[in-house]
Amino acid sequence: MKPKQEAGPSPVSLRRAIANLLRFADIDLRDARMLTRRGSLRNAVVLIRSAMDQLIGAILVSEQGSEGQQIAGGVDRISDDNPFKARLSTLAASIPRPPTVRADGSSSKPPNGSSLSKKLERVAALLAEFSKHFGVGFANESPARTADPIRPAPPPPLKAQPKLRPPPVAAQAAAKKPGGSRPAQRQVAEPQTTRPEEHKVPRMEDTAPVAVARSDVAKPTKAVVSSESQSRLSRPGRVQEPTPAASRKVSGASGVGRGPADARPIVARHRPDASLTSTFFWSLMDRWKVADLDALALIGHAGGRTKKGTRPRFKLSDAENDMVVHLRDVDDALSAAGLDSANWLREPISGTPFSGTYPLDFVTQNRVSGARQLSRYILQQGLRLSLKG
Repeated sequence: MKPKQEAGPSPVSLRRAIANLLRFADIDLRDARMLTRRGSLRNAVVLIRSAMDQLIGAILVSEQGSEGQQIAGGVDRISDDNPFKARLSTLAASIPRPPTVRADGSSSKPPNGSSLSKKLERVAALLAEFSKHFGVGFANESPARTADPIRPAPPPPLKAQPKLRPPPVAAQAAAKKPGGSRPAQRQVAEPQTTRPEEHKVPRMEDTAPVAVARSDVAKPTKAVVSSESQSRLSRPGRVQEPTPAASRKVSGASGVGRGPADARPIVARHRPDASLTSTFFWSLMDRWKVADLDALALIGHAGGRTKKGTRPRFKLSDAENDMVVHLRDVDDALSAAGLDSANWLREPISGTPFSGTYPLDFVTQNRVSGARQLSRYILQQGLRLSLKG
């Protein structure tokens, strides 16, 4: 009798293996982050490299269909069709090795703390993207949603170009006649439904040289007006008057000769909140119980602690000010929902788009966009709790 061949791994077992490998990587990164904060960089490096191996193992399981981690050979065994192969190879090569004892008995230098923190966050960003593709949540032990290998998204289909219709025969004949081009350009006026004196716009050459607001000329873009303004404009016999601010923005140095061709949309610029300082930022981080280095990474402030190991006092840049504004919005949303900020921010969020990441890690990775999504999520959760109550 021929020996019975062993059956290949089932799709469920592959999805379970991928989910567990990504969860191991998440645990390694959390422990490495804690050790980095405490200055134990030697052990942190070991955990970061272990997390990187788990990520590579999860990719190889999806590529080769094997339940084992398949880490031997590393990134080289990943298919060239995988869009993450280059990033994995570069990042794996950049992570330093733990300090060792040299041949002369001396020990190698430990890695730099700031550089190691950045590499840790890069590994965490890859973990977030992999968990999103495979559908793995860190708050449960269910298998991955899919074990399909990661491949580039297909290019969008090309839009069909509209076919140009030939001009009518009558128009072609009129254009060939001498002087026939002028009658062809004339258009029949539409029947007038309102009295001419109500909505007649004076021509530019018939008026005195004054500053003309964009609201008095043809608008290429839609303006946002309040409901009260719409109700005033909808009354018959009322013509919108330009505001002084609009006149100053549209009119040039002389305020003359501005027509519809010069009208451009006015883009509102964000102005930094001058009331926000690093003192306010540190008080917010103390309330959230965030470590100093993690707090600085949260707003993208480079430099770390001072030479004495204390917190830096600094003037917020425009980008840092913008981040603190949105972090304040997150704090307001937590207070409105009646949530304990220090405890709630340390629990992973399993819903979309967080995919099991921790709230502050999500904000650190996605910056202002992540803070906005987190505020919106907290307000939605607070509304649901109020409806249940």
